[in-house]
Amino acid sequence: MFVAILVYIGVGLVVGALARFNESETSSLAGMLGTGGAAGLIGGGVANLLFSDGLELDAAGWVGSVVLAIVAVLVVKTSVRARAVEAASEAEPGES
Repeated sequence: MFVAILVYIGVGLVVGALARFNESETSSLAGMLGTGGAAGLIGGGVANLLFSDGLELDAAGWVGSVVLAIVAVLVVKTSVRARAVEAASEAEPGES
């Protein structure tokens, strides 16, 4: 059980790091790692509880971990990018 938790967090951290290094100007490394790690743990745990007998390291957990980590990181990146665009448009005087 402990190994499964560490693996799911690790998968999320890798997804977060890849997302951060893919486009670095809008998001922080700590934010992406935290989002990916938390989502990987939650996704792996929920998938295991729904599709397996318990919290073990298996395919359902891997898939749940990766899918939720990717979705969470994309949601955070999109919201951060939207805020950056909004802030930039408010900073430009005279533009409508």
